[in-house]
Parts: sequence; structure tokens; C-alpha cells
Amino acid sequence: RGNMQRGVFHQPHVRERPLGPQRNPLQINTLPGRPVLDAQTNLKFQISNFKPAPPYPPLRLAWLIWGLGSLFYVIGFFHRLAPAVMTQELMRDFDISAAALGNLSGFYFYSYWLMQIPTGILADSWGPRRLLTFGALGSAAGAILFALSPSMAWACLGRLLIGGCVSVAYVVTLKLATNWFPA
Repeated sequence: RGNMQRGVFHQPHVRERPLGPQRNPLQINTLPGRPVLDAQTNLKFQISNFKPAPPYPPLRLAWLIWGLGSLFYVIGFFHRLAPAVMTQELMRDFDISAAALGNLSGFYFYSYWLMQIPTGILADSWGPRRLLTFGALGSAAGAILFALSPSMAWACLGRLLIGGCVSVAYVVTLKLATNWFPA
């Protein structure tokens, strides 16, 4: 640059450095604990900015909450096997063949299978508590509909509703385990 800052040797295309603390132009302002790029563009972490995770709830409460989710899964397992126990009664009451009874039992699995991917997405967005509540209420409504169904169509709709609502139990129980228990 020369000896003079302004004057004959002044170069207007070169930016003058500001007075005060220097800030690295390549450094990205980030949230605490996020990676930043230093002057050599190496990835490093600001360990001093990491905040400890909130403590887990008491272990008894964690087991209680996880137990409720597991109980809902057991109830879903009961609903899965229920038509196998009452085959004669269902065939007699609805006047259907064994093939139609198999189709009635299959309605549970159709909706159970279709709800697996949306259940994972809903568990992340709604949270386990809300999803487990809606699942339990929906499966109870489906069970009542199945029990009081006057025709085969209503029974199939009840089984469809039960399967779709019970499908949340396993994924929500896994989510509860990761949120409530230490690793």
C-alpha cells in the first residue's frame, strides 16, 4: 500500500480494515452448538456453547407412560386375533362363508399396513401423547362399531377403523421409549 493511507498511494479498490475487534468474514453466525467455518474453512464445533440436555423424567413415571403405550399395543394384538376366536358366531350372524370371514379379518390389516408411514410422520409432528390418545379413542369407536354392526359392511368399516387406529401403538411406544428413558 505504501507509507500513506490516503493520498498518492491510496488504492480505492482495497477495503480498509475497520478498527476494533476483527471478525472473520468466513465465519457464519450460528446457533449454539452448531458447526462454524473458520478462516481455513475447516469444520469445527463450538463446544463451549453446547447446553446439556434436559434431565429425563423420574424412572417410575417413564415406566408408567411407556406401560400405557404398551398396554395399547396389547389391546391392538387382542383386536388382531379377535375374529379367529369367534369364527362360528360371525359366520352365523352375518350369514357369510369362510372366505368372506377372512376378508372381514383382513380389513384390520389393510388399514394397519397403510398407516405405518403416516404414523411415523404424525408421531414426530403431533407427538406421542396426542397420537396415542386419538388412536385409543378411534380404536374404541371402531370396536363399538364392530360390536354393534347390523351388517357385514358396518363390521368391515369397524375393523378398518380399528386397524388404522391401533397401528399407531408400536411406533408411539418406540417414540416414548426414546423420549422418556436415558440412552
